Amino acid sequence: KYIQSDHNRDGDSYRSPWSNAYYPPLLGVDNDNAFKPSRQLRKLEQHINEVFDSYRQSYYGNASESVSSVYLWNKEDGSIDAGFAGCFLIKKDIDDRAANNDGSRLQCGYWNSIHVVDVNNLSGNKAKYELHTTVLLSIDIDTTSADAKSNATNKITIGGSLTKQVEKILPCANEASHIANIGKMIEDAEIDMRSKMDGLYIQKTREVMDAIRCEKVTTSKYGLMAAMMGGRTGAVAVNEMSDELMARLNTRK
Repeated sequence: KYIQSDHNRDGDSYRSPWSNAYYPPLLGVDNDNAFKPSRQLRKLEQHINEVFDSYRQSYYGNASESVSSVYLWNKEDGSIDAGFAGCFLIKKDIDDRAANNDGSRLQCGYWNSIHVVDVNNLSGNKAKYELHTTVLLSIDIDTTSADAKSNATNKITIGGSLTKQVEKILPCANEASHIANIGKMIEDAEIDMRSKMDGLYIQKTREVMDAIRCEKVTTSKYGLMAAMMGGRTGAVAVNEMSDELMARLNTRK
C-alpha cells in the first residue's frame, strides 16, 4: 500500500517504495532501466520508509486510517555524496459514517501532508536541508435535523491549506544522520501546522458560530445552524463538534 504521486510516476505506472517495482509494469521498458534511485540511495529510501511508517502510526493511526510513502531521487551528478532530494507523503482519511448519539452528524474528509526536501552535503560533516511543507485539510459534516417532521439535511465543509518553508544547516556524520535530521524537521513542521490549522479553521469556525443565536426554532426555520446545534445553545454544540474533529486529526497512539 503506497501513495501515487508525480514523484514516483513514469507514464501511467507508479513505483512502489517497498518493492521498487512499477505497477502496472512499464510498457516497452525494462524494469531495471526505469527511473529509480541509485543502489546506495535506494538503501537509504528503504530505511527511511520504515522509520516514516512508524512515525505515521504514532501520529495518524493504523494502516486502515492512513498511509505514508517516501520517494528519493538522485541529483544531476547522480552521486549521493553531493546530496539528494526526496518527497515524504502522508494521507489520512476520515470516514466515520456512524451517526453520533443524537443521530445528527456523519463525517468524512482527509488530511494530506506533503514534504519535499532538498539535501546538500557540505564540508565539515554538515548538510544543508531545505524543507517545503504543504498540508491540505478537508472535513465534510452532514447535519440532519433532530426534528423528524422537518427532515432537513445540510452540509458544512471545513477546508484549507497551509505551506511552510524551513532551511537548516545541521551536523551530519553519516546517512543515519540524514534520517534523524529530516525526521525532526518534518515532525516540528507538522506540529506547528496542526496548531495553525486549529487556530485558523476550527477555532475560527467556532467563533463565527458562537456569535449566532437561535432564539426560536420552528419547523420551517430549521436551517443549517439550528440543525447543527440541535436546538441547543450554539457554543455547546459547536464546541463539542470542533473538539471531536481535532481529536480525529490529532490521534496519537
